[in-house]
Amino acid sequence: MAFGSHLNERWADCDSMVLGAKTPIDCTSRANFARLSLAIFALLAGVIASGSVLFNDAYFWGQSRHYINPYLFGIAFILGLPRKDWGLIGFVFLLPLSAGLGNQLNAYIGTSFLVLPNAGLDLAAGFFLGALTGSIGYVKNLYSGRDRFSKIGLLITEFNQLVPWPIALVILMITISTAIAISRNTYQSAAATSFKGLLFNLVHFRPIGWHDDYMPISDWIAYALAVAVIITVIGFLKGQDRKNKVIFRAIMAGLIVAALMGIIQALTGIGLPENLLSFRKDQLGYAVIGFQPDLHAFAGHMLLGAVGLWGYFYSGISGSEKKIVVFVIAFSWTGLILSKSRALLLFALIEMFIWLLWCIWREKRSLFVPLTSLTTVVIGVFLVLIFSFSNSLNGVPILSWLADIANQLKSRDLSSWSLFSGIFGARFEIWEGALRMWSQFPLMGVGQGNFYRLSDIASFSRSNFLILNHGENAHNYFLQTFTETGIIGAIIFFIATISPLLKGKNKKLLIPAFIALTGLFLGNIFSHSFLVRENLLLACSIIGLTYASSLVESSATESNHFSGIKKNKYRVRVLVFELLMFIGIFFGSVETIRSFGKPPFEYGASCFVDAPQDSDGWTNGQYSFVLPNGVMDFKLTISNYLPGQRGSTRPLKVSLINGDGLSLSADSIELRREGVIEKTIYLTGEKLNISPLETRVLLELTNCSTPRNIGLSLDSRRLGLYLTNSIQN
Repeated sequence: MAFGSHLNERWADCDSMVLGAKTPIDCTSRANFARLSLAIFALLAGVIASGSVLFNDAYFWGQSRHYINPYLFGIAFILGLPRKDWGLIGFVFLLPLSAGLGNQLNAYIGTSFLVLPNAGLDLAAGFFLGALTGSIGYVKNLYSGRDRFSKIGLLITEFNQLVPWPIALVILMITISTAIAISRNTYQSAAATSFKGLLFNLVHFRPIGWHDDYMPISDWIAYALAVAVIITVIGFLKGQDRKNKVIFRAIMAGLIVAALMGIIQALTGIGLPENLLSFRKDQLGYAVIGFQPDLHAFAGHMLLGAVGLWGYFYSGISGSEKKIVVFVIAFSWTGLILSKSRALLLFALIEMFIWLLWCIWREKRSLFVPLTSLTTVVIGVFLVLIFSFSNSLNGVPILSWLADIANQLKSRDLSSWSLFSGIFGARFEIWEGALRMWSQFPLMGVGQGNFYRLSDIASFSRSNFLILNHGENAHNYFLQTFTETGIIGAIIFFIATISPLLKGKNKKLLIPAFIALTGLFLGNIFSHSFLVRENLLLACSIIGLTYASSLVESSATESNHFSGIKKNKYRVRVLVFELLMFIGIFFGSVETIRSFGKPPFEYGASCFVDAPQDSDGWTNGQYSFVLPNGVMDFKLTISNYLPGQRGSTRPLKVSLINGDGLSLSADSIELRREGVIEKTIYLTGEKLNISPLETRVLLELTNCSTPRNIGLSLDSRRLGLYLTNSIQN
């Protein structure tokens, strides 16, 4: 009884450790158990994603040892292993450079590296596994010589601090959304999958197409590693006094190197893809990409310096370091201008203008109205002059970009929504299509990673641009994420982002990091630089800084019981949160279940499409051909009709249709095993008399088969029949 009483007391103490509590308690409760479970899940997701990257590298390394990605993985592992500041600095410095590092090394020093997409994932995976390995000794020392309850309490405290529950909740939500997306995709494709297929796609996630059924798994790996980066950064910075310096000095070093590369590219064009050598070339030189794959991603990185470093500038650093920050900001503005990304340059100017107004409001409030009015008049006159003399500004740096927009506005029919949207890269039309897609599934969205695939469906997006391009991204990362994960996902992302502000005692410590995030976020309003995963991971390193800065080091006295009032408050918060979670899960589940069979998630919608036979002999789940005049019979020869599904049975329906679309007859063939089946179809004279027009043969299967889905090969087509048909007169 004594042990039972002691245990009950311990559990009673834990009731105070609920959502929002900052005090470590040396036992578990329902809330703590949930948080601990989320933390373990987040760590497990990071390990699986890191292993996926490692196995993927091993696969390509076996094909050719010239890939740069495994080298980046090894470097990051070494940086993470000792758990030192220099390791974290090196990792953050390399992150935004890794995307195009291999290509630029090839261009400038003549190496022959092959580069897999999103090389930053290799850095994140290696750094996380290195830090995890280096933590083994730390954990042993932490728990040595303690009793069982102390160990449990320490475990809970460490996990709650290193793996914040809002961040863990994000990867849980992404996992559910990814599972829903893949389930819907395979349902659309009428193609089975398996656990072997899941493992196969985890190991081979990089060579995967935008329209493939397992495309969402690439997004899941990116988000799992993003969460892993946040956890690792918190682990490195926890307990340090110079958190901001560690992260921002690494960021500034990366910005200087990237901006220098941009300046060299603007002058020489070396390292640029061929399509950029003639794009917006003017007196400022070539449009540049730095170490990024495209100019908008490079501009998004430069926004971090041009706008995002001002918070660090005013964070109380020394005068000499302020001079360095100003130098980096100037370099970043240079890179931003040279990128030729007009929209992101405009966003940066607007952001700085808003900041200037805020400073005036705080320091010289009496001058706010006259200065604002004067500035508005000056900007208005400037735009009128640009619009009036647009034809005379060709060749004038920056002004010619505005003149080009003015000429398009004057020459196009602005009453046409598509033409007006086309001036801005069809952004508005895409966003309208995204909102239409979201409105069909508002709670859970269309599924993580499915925007590109589903935007190709005419009846769903109703966007001419998206349809003509066979799908595209939203060119607004936040809107695309909202469309893919719905209201529930948006709320979870929002909570995860602002949680440090609600939790931290000294919010001034968080200002530099949040201003830096603002700079990165600006690059995702009119484009989607976070789809270049290195930029997303860089943002997550800053988010990790916000959580590390919000941690409270508790003293021994803070570990005592909460007062009864505080206990009751926290209990109420837990109950409210659990109630909201239950409501969200219930209605989200109802929406998800009802989505199957509802457009565009109709069974076989991607399989039962009458498409031409592929060059290697495979058809889709539906295939038709026209019989020549005078043919009395024809023979179907079907071989290897169901790859990877031995012993399965599915009927093949063979229909004869006349020129008016009327069915003449239908026959059914049972496909019971792999091998060759030959079937001769005879046309009687009576049928021919009924059908004086041409006769079409329609072959329809009950389902398709996708080799990638079942782990056979990288072939992601929806296969129907391997068919050889010879027509006999």
